[in-house]
Amino acid sequence: RALQPHVELTATEYVDTIMEAADLLNDGRHRPGGVVVLDQVNPFPFMLGWIPPRGNNLWSASGAPIRPASEVFKDADYVLIPKFSTDAAWTERTLKAYTDHLSKHYPKVEDTRSWTLLSRPPRS
Repeated sequence: RALQPHVELTATEYVDTIMEAADLLNDGRHRPGGVVVLDQVNPFPFMLGWIPPRGNNLWSASGAPIRPASEVFKDADYVLIPKFSTDAAWTERTLKAYTDHLSKHYPKVEDTRSWTLLSRPPRS
């Protein structure tokens, strides 16, 4: 996959990547919280039994409008950035739009084979 990152994921590869992210978030080091995924689908609130962040889409695509960061990340504790997106154009577009906000509010906490995990510091 690393040699062909822009080739569409197979169904098996997609399931493997979301299972990898679910295992990462549910490994006991991360408290339950809102997860935003910069990809087409956000299955994690359902997979993990966590409350979905308000203001965020559970489904997005290249044609969707870019919404203000203050809405999208309002209740987000975590941001997952796929290394192998199911919609590369959408992921690139959202990264470009939200880079400043993410760099100010969500430090990178971990890289895995398929994901970059950002986390907002705990709120007091």
